[in-house]
Amino acid sequence: MHPPPYPPPPAKREHTHLWLPPAWAARVNRLPWLGVPGALFGLLAGITLWVGGRRLQPSHTPADMLPITMAILVAAAMVLSGFTIAVSSASLSGNYLNKRSALLSTGILGGAIGGALFGTLIFYAAFIPDVERKGDEFRPEIGYTTPVVLYLSIPIAIVALMTVNLVVGWRLLRPSDARLAKAVADERWAGPARRW
Repeated sequence: MHPPPYPPPPAKREHTHLWLPPAWAARVNRLPWLGVPGALFGLLAGITLWVGGRRLQPSHTPADMLPITMAILVAAAMVLSGFTIAVSSASLSGNYLNKRSALLSTGILGGAIGGALFGTLIFYAAFIPDVERKGDEFRPEIGYTTPVVLYLSIPIAIVALMTVNLVVGWRLLRPSDARLAKAVADERWAGPARRW
């Protein structure tokens, strides 16, 4: 037999924990399904950016390695974002969300996307001039070929996926009082068997 779905929060938990409706808690428990594929995508993107960047850049001077390094850091931020969203379900104990660990998770997600945006801007600022530069005897022309366009789209895809992680994580781990009240009202009206 399950405990009643709407117990009052214990006095010792009311300041450090937030009670969530069962359906909301089930959504938080499903966050690893979003985080693990995201972290794996970040790892795969990092390898692709490294190998592709080394093949596209004909010379390997420190100036030529800057965009590749920034692209690797963007991919590492995606791995961090995916890992954070995957383990953020650990901040849930029963139907009680630990406010501190939820705040830490959303802070890491925000910091990771901020770093990724910064790295992406540096990547494009350093790599686009190399693509548009005319070739000479020391550096062949790169140009906007299909592999180059695909290579340039990877950081944008990473930032888009990190934005999804941030939005989903923020909405589930930092719910507003109005959204929680609506979720409780909807669940009470439909009964405890309803799942979102």
